[in-house]
Amino acid sequence: SYDYLGGAGSGVSQGDLPGLKNPFGNTQPVEILLDRLDRGTDEGRAMAEIIHDLAPKATLAFHTVFGQADFATAIMNLANAGCQIIVDDLSFPYEPMFQDGIIAQAVDSVVKRGVHYFTSAGNRGRSSYESEFRDAGQNFTLRIAPEFTNNPDGAGQVIAGEAQYRLHDFDPGEGVDLFQKISIPALKQFLINVQWDSPSASACKNCPGAQTDLDIFVALRDNDLNSIYPLYSGRAYNLGRDPIEVLGLKNELSTDTFQVYLMIGKWNTPQATPNPTRIKYLNLGNDVEIEHHTYSGTVLGHKNSEGAITIGAVRYDLGSVVGDTILVEDFSSAGGTPIIFDKKGQRITPVIRQKPDICAPQGVNTSFFGSIDYEGDNFPNFFGTSAAAPHAAAVAALLIQAKTAC
Repeated sequence: SYDYLGGAGSGVSQGDLPGLKNPFGNTQPVEILLDRLDRGTDEGRAMAEIIHDLAPKATLAFHTVFGQADFATAIMNLANAGCQIIVDDLSFPYEPMFQDGIIAQAVDSVVKRGVHYFTSAGNRGRSSYESEFRDAGQNFTLRIAPEFTNNPDGAGQVIAGEAQYRLHDFDPGEGVDLFQKISIPALKQFLINVQWDSPSASACKNCPGAQTDLDIFVALRDNDLNSIYPLYSGRAYNLGRDPIEVLGLKNELSTDTFQVYLMIGKWNTPQATPNPTRIKYLNLGNDVEIEHHTYSGTVLGHKNSEGAITIGAVRYDLGSVVGDTILVEDFSSAGGTPIIFDKKGQRITPVIRQKPDICAPQGVNTSFFGSIDYEGDNFPNFFGTSAAAPHAAAVAALLIQAKTAC
């Protein structure tokens, strides 16, 4: 959101934003194409303050989004409104990991028109598990009531109250481990978005969709498969749709760490389907210990698009532009996730795009946004790649301004 909290007017009068009452003569107001008025933290306005601090003569516009299709439309709307630079700090867990979805395609489209597109890398570090799918050679029978089938089309996913799965082997060595132990500290959450290398139906009008259906399960123990009943599961029907499952679990205990065991299984459909060759999940929880962790890349979706300039984060007060080594923040999302399908859902030779592209400062002051006052100067500090991305975009605006003046 931009002005859900109602502080934009004060930002203008204090000189933190452009507008009619700006005391420094920057009187062109921010053009609001669409704002969110039901809820929000006005993080978009904080990003605008950073841009205005660095490039006060830049003309600004704002567009909120509500979902993937809306995001793609917003990108086109901003470009059609004449924006030469677009910057975002958004991510959606349902964006395809191994294929350019509709948001990534919108980014590439406006970049081809000459727009410079900046996006935050994200703040997930290497909190991702990625592996080839290893068939453990063991079946798991899920016993469920017929009314809980995850197949809305009635194509026979549940037969006699049972579903059969071929399990993934988490052990990368010679052993076999059907269970990935997850240790969740008190009051913390384990929230994952699992995807695999099948096409995404949502990526284009006639994209083929998933050819394989994986499901995920969380159990309280890791012994006899025949006696395990999952505590939680993600069992969306995927065939012909998007290859994605989402599962979340919070430890409500106030003091004790909670251990659970994750299973990933390929549903043995009535018609044979191929095994996936690659699976990946992004952990959106915090402080969770994961067995067999691969610490893989977390720059995903449109942030991993070819046309986007993806921004990592460095602390504004650590290092110098001359001589010193400036370290990327360890929370700054890393790249490395391969693109395995083209925009039409056809398998290609995997492409790894070098992301993030560049880094920019974070941890700077805003007039209102941020959780801590780092310097004790009565202004909150804005941390994360969400603060770094508008810095890079503002520098791009200065370069365009300088080129125009030549």
